[in-house]
Amino acid sequence: YAEEMEQVAYNAAAFFFDVYIAQLDLEAAQRDKANADTLLAISKGRYEVGRIAETELLNIELQSMRADAAVQEAILNLQTSNEKLRNFLGIKRAVNFKMKPPTEMPDIQLEIDRVLEIALKNRSNPLVWQRRMLEADRSIAQAKANSGLQMDLFAVFSLSQTGEKLNDAYQNPLDNETFQVGFSIPIFDWGKARARLETATSNKELIRQNVEQDEVNFEQEMRLKVKQFDLLRSKAELALRAYEIAIRKEEMTRNRYMIGKNDILDLNVAVEEKESTRRSYMSALRAFWLAYYDLRRSTLYDFDREVSLVKSLDALDE
Repeated sequence: YAEEMEQVAYNAAAFFFDVYIAQLDLEAAQRDKANADTLLAISKGRYEVGRIAETELLNIELQSMRADAAVQEAILNLQTSNEKLRNFLGIKRAVNFKMKPPTEMPDIQLEIDRVLEIALKNRSNPLVWQRRMLEADRSIAQAKANSGLQMDLFAVFSLSQTGEKLNDAYQNPLDNETFQVGFSIPIFDWGKARARLETATSNKELIRQNVEQDEVNFEQEMRLKVKQFDLLRSKAELALRAYEIAIRKEEMTRNRYMIGKNDILDLNVAVEEKESTRRSYMSALRAFWLAYYDLRRSTLYDFDREVSLVKSLDALDE
């Protein structure tokens, strides 16, 4: 149950960030459109007085058109993400979500050995491995039980009577009952019992090897998740810093262009850098939070609050 609930939480986080990032994309596209329109109006005035060339004005007009197309694309992406989340939540009526920014990234210090210990305690995988080995032992026990000497005991008891009609044959049976007892003992089974035992033994060895490999894979997977979590946190922090720098750079470049100290190419580069770093930050933030919920799903443990996510049957009843 806990594993299923954490899978739902992971999926919900993915849908949340799809909508949240789509909202931010639309807001950014609308800001870029407003800036492009303002820049176009100023550039037309400059062109009329001969301060800029026609090619520069045409570039600004193209930038304004691209900004308008970006707004339309962002609207479509938001509608699509919104519908996916609505379907996931099972909401029938039309609704537009307005996502709040996620909280600050939790400051979690993970120790690989502790994470692995918690995962082995909470997850169902160890029980599955144990059950597979027990089933293999049961198959061997059954093969051994069926490999010994087997004897079938049978008995026959009969009565007799005659009659002109079928029903008369069952009336007042004659006193000449017969009773037979016999044994059926196979002399030779052509090695079938031994073959069954050898097959069961071989299957157990194969299952043991598979279980051991599953245990190794599980441990490697958990160690990789912990390393990825730490890496994604650092990556998101760096991406945020790069985005903040790009925002400041774009503002400075735009202001310098307004007073004629930068050309349009410098401004375009600054705008593209800001958009690129913004997308990188959003992607890194999404990856971090999905890794966080994946870690919860993989261990059934909340490392932020330091509580287990596995509930007892009594707690579920309540």
